[in-house]
Amino acid sequence: VHRDIKPENIMITRARDDSDFAKVLDFGLAKLREGSELNELTSQGAIVGTPYFMSPEQVRGDEVDARSDIYSLGAVMYRALTGHYAFNGPTPMAVFAKHLTEEPIHVSERAPERNIPLGMADIVMRTLTKDPDGRFQRIEDLQSAIVAELAELGTSGIESLLDSNVMKNLAAGPVAVAQGTDPVAGPAATRDEVEAYERTLRRRR
Repeated sequence: VHRDIKPENIMITRARDDSDFAKVLDFGLAKLREGSELNELTSQGAIVGTPYFMSPEQVRGDEVDARSDIYSLGAVMYRALTGHYAFNGPTPMAVFAKHLTEEPIHVSERAPERNIPLGMADIVMRTLTKDPDGRFQRIEDLQSAIVAELAELGTSGIESLLDSNVMKNLAAGPVAVAQGTDPVAGPAATRDEVEAYERTLRRRR
């Protein structure tokens, strides 16, 4: 196992021959290789990551901090809300260039059919500001903005976003939660149970 891969970023699945198969679930560990120029950059350790979700300063090889992570999270949010990447291109280098020079299409304009609330769209766009000083400076600030927007929209269960125990309970008993019972009472689903559930979903499709 690569020394930079954390155990929580690995999922063990079962291959067709019934052997275990490890999958890495960490965006930041994908090393890009395209042409001699990019190979040279990766060999220097300047570009390591997935192009769709990398901040401009990371692309440049500058020093990064939490605000770079906020940019990457914003790129993930953009993808989740619109169904499109904030920037796309035929090659990794083309995507890198757009992170550095282009402004993303506003979330509300990118997927108008989804009726994404303007306040939420503006939050995502702020995370994708080229200048780190223009973004949310702390992840807590981003969290507060999202919670405030959801509260204004009248979304229920806002408090759960601020309670880490809720997420722990959900992980401890997904079946119990679905049934509306005490989530602590039931154990987490096993790998075989999850795979059986996924097979059922595929058959229903």
